[in-house]
Amino acid sequence: MKQLASKLTLSSDTTAKLSLLTVKDRILLSIHNHYKIGDLDYLTKQILSSEVCAPIRSLNRSISQCINEGLINYKNKKISIRSLEELANHLKHFL
Repeated sequence: MKQLASKLTLSSDTTAKLSLLTVKDRILLSIHNHYKIGDLDYLTKQILSSEVCAPIRSLNRSISQCINEGLINYKNKKISIRSLEELANHLKHFL
């Protein structure tokens, strides 16, 4: 019971923290997580939209902002990280 309660508390804390992030930050965090598990090549806007709970229009706006800031690239429907160091630096408070 203690282990289950601990896991539930951790999950609730994570959910609360994620709900306070901007769409841009949730996108970058999701991209970073996909990079870490090695499936960034399979990440689509539809998957990303579902993961960050944002409509495609908001997602496109935030992706464009991230591209302009030099954090990611988006070409041929593929997302790539321009600089892992800059991305990690941007997400240092969330990782």
